[in-house]
Amino acid sequence: MSDQQGDNTIHIGNRSDAPFLAFGDDSQYKGTLVFAYAIVPRQNLTKALRQLKRIKMEFRFPAKTPIHCRTLFSGHDRQKKGLGHLNQDQASFLIRRIIDLMNERYVYVRYSYVLEESYAKFFGGKDSIPLTLSNAEGDTREESMHSDPKGMLGMLAQMCWGPASNDQGPLATDCDIYASKDKTKARLFGDERKQAHNWIPGYTTAGAPPEKIFHIAPSTEAGDLSIFFELADVSAYVLSHALQGVEAEPLFHELGKSILYWSRSEWCFDPLDEISQ
Repeated sequence: MSDQQGDNTIHIGNRSDAPFLAFGDDSQYKGTLVFAYAIVPRQNLTKALRQLKRIKMEFRFPAKTPIHCRTLFSGHDRQKKGLGHLNQDQASFLIRRIIDLMNERYVYVRYSYVLEESYAKFFGGKDSIPLTLSNAEGDTREESMHSDPKGMLGMLAQMCWGPASNDQGPLATDCDIYASKDKTKARLFGDERKQAHNWIPGYTTAGAPPEKIFHIAPSTEAGDLSIFFELADVSAYVLSHALQGVEAEPLFHELGKSILYWSRSEWCFDPLDEISQ
């Protein structure tokens, strides 16, 4: 964590000695957008890694094939990725095993979500809305904000680190933070299209000292730890489905409720309470 000289900005999220490591990924399902961080205690990292690799061996994953839920729950994609030996029930059991691993190793899930219908209201049904930006000197600039879902997911990633009503998990200042790379071009602020992961860095005053602001800029390069993005993929996918409710998605509703350590932030007019603990 560093505080630039003459600047009110404190840069966080890139501590090599942080007690927690956070891995983020997103999911979109039936108009529900979710970004989730799976936060692993550093002291549990080795055991969690060993368990994750063992589970993948038990389910006969090819050496370089990640756990990717969208693939697991599509018969055609399973065949393409060398997972044709798994059926839907076995895929579901695999996800249960991953969530059990997360609970056993005290992996904390921070997630945020928005409903497409909610931000459609926010944007008044338009693709973009005008914004007027100003600085401390009173200078102004006209800009636009776009309703691109991939851009929205970048905002949700920032919201994961805001205060939540049931929040008992690690703060961004406690974490070395990574976000999954997404090369999809998207717009959020302004008309420039950027690779979607470039919208994830952001600013927050939550927990910052007086007159200071935190800047969170996750890395997309996790090296040998990239396997832990698979926990984030499972978290985001399960939760985007679970938020549809018990009648629409009974399996994922149950799986979502089985995640023991979590907090969430909502950007919507009518928050969903379907998987409240």
